[in-house]
Amino acid sequence: MRRNNWKKYIIILIAFIVGLVANLAARAILPRLLPAGMQAWTGLLATLLEIVISVGIILIIIFTNHIGED
Repeated sequence: MRRNNWKKYIIILIAFIVGLVANLAARAILPRLLPAGMQAWTGLLATLLEIVISVGIILIIIFTNHIGED
């Protein structure tokens, strides 16, 4: 019978939620910090920040807890 590793689904969900919150916060803060010429980049930068934070959280949790090793 196949082993069901439910931890990875919880980790991905937590990383997605934290990344989404970071995206929303960046969209609120970046327009005040960026110069006028870069205002159009706010959405792109916020999305990239979400991706980096989500992947970073997943990698940190996987490597610190050794998930996936038998």
